[in-house]
Amino acid sequence: MAGALSSPGADLHVHSTMSDGTLPPGQLLAKASAKNLGWISICDHDAMPDQCRVWREAKALGIRYLPGLELSLQLPKCVDHLAATCRGYRLATGEVHVLIYGWLSSGGYVSELLHRMQEDRRRRMQCMFSALGEVGIRVGWQDLFESEKVESLDTPGRPHLATALVRLGYVNSVRQAFERYLAPGRPGYVSRRRELVGCAIRGAREDGGIVALAHPALYRDPLPLMDYLRTLGIDGVEVVHRDHSFRDIQILLRYARTHRLLVTGGSDYHGRETDASLGSIRVPARWAMELESAIAGDRGQ
Repeated sequence: MAGALSSPGADLHVHSTMSDGTLPPGQLLAKASAKNLGWISICDHDAMPDQCRVWREAKALGIRYLPGLELSLQLPKCVDHLAATCRGYRLATGEVHVLIYGWLSSGGYVSELLHRMQEDRRRRMQCMFSALGEVGIRVGWQDLFESEKVESLDTPGRPHLATALVRLGYVNSVRQAFERYLAPGRPGYVSRRRELVGCAIRGAREDGGIVALAHPALYRDPLPLMDYLRTLGIDGVEVVHRDHSFRDIQILLRYARTHRLLVTGGSDYHGRETDASLGSIRVPARWAMELESAIAGDRGQ
C-alpha cells in the first residue's frame, strides 16, 4: 500500500500551481512518470486545470489520469464540532475538506461554485493585505507573484501569503507566518465564506462526481464525522495519506469496507521541502479503477 515502490500504483491526491503546489500540472505529470506512478489525480484546492489538456499529457506519458478537486467546505453550526482538527492542522471551526473525482461539466454546479469560491478568495486576500497593513506589514499582489511559481492567482490562499512574508523578511518560516499572523485569531486572519458540505456533496454528485472525505485522521473524531457525512450521501473516504499512521489506515479501511464506501489515498504532495517525495506514497491501482468505474455509473452502493 503506502510506500510500495515496486508497483506502479496510484497517487490520487496531489497539488499543482493551480492552487498551492510548486509544480505546474505538466511538470507534475512528468515527475510522476519518472517515479513510475501508474495513476495520478491532481486535486487542487478550489480549482481545476484544463482537464482535457492534462488527460492528453498524461496519456502521452503513459499515465492514467483521474480528474480531481479538493473543496474547502463548512459543516452546519449544529454539528461543526465534528470537524475539530488535531495534530496542528490549520482549519477554521467547522471547516471540512472533500475530494471530488470525475469529469465534471463546465456549466454545472461545481463550476459555478468554483467561480464563487475564487472570487471570495481574492476578496479575502485583499482583506488580509489590509489587516496586515494595520500591524505594519506591507504586502500586496505583486509579492505573491514574486514568491510563488503560480499557474494563476485564481485561488490565492494563506500558504501563498505566508511564503511572501518569508521572502519579505517579516518571518523566518511559513510555520512562523501562520503562528504569528495567519492562523485563526491572529492579526492577519480573515475568514472565508464556505459552501455547506451537504449542498456541495449533493451538487457534485448531480454533476457526476464521486465525493470522499479528505485526510480524515487529521480530524479529532473522524468516524463520527464520517457517520454524519454518510447521511449526506458521501461516496468514500481517503484512507491513505502522508499524515495517517498505519493504525489510522487500518481503522479507516475497516470502516470503509463495513459501510461499503469507496476508498482513495495519496501523498497530498505540494512540492514543499517538508513533503514526502512524489511516488513514496501510493495506493493500489484497483482503488483508482474502482473510482473510475463509480464515475462511469456504478457507485457500488
